[in-house]
Amino acid sequence: MQYTTTDKDEYGNVTPRGELLLRGNAVTIGYYKETVKTDEAINQEGWLHTGDIVRLNPNGSISIIDRKKNIFKLA
Repeated sequence: MQYTTTDKDEYGNVTPRGELLLRGNAVTIGYYKETVKTDEAINQEGWLHTGDIVRLNPNGSISIIDRKKNIFKLA
């Protein structure tokens, strides 16, 4: 999707963009009885790939700007 850590905003500030990864005691250990899905979502180092594309703002906050995969909501 061509997001990089060297992207800049309209003012020339560096605003890195990429997939949000999470790791920690409060993060899930995986899908219940779904080892294939767990292996797809959590890498070998324990990082959960959220699928959210975020931008790191100059003030240290993040903004969700995209999804790695399209989401379809069914009625």
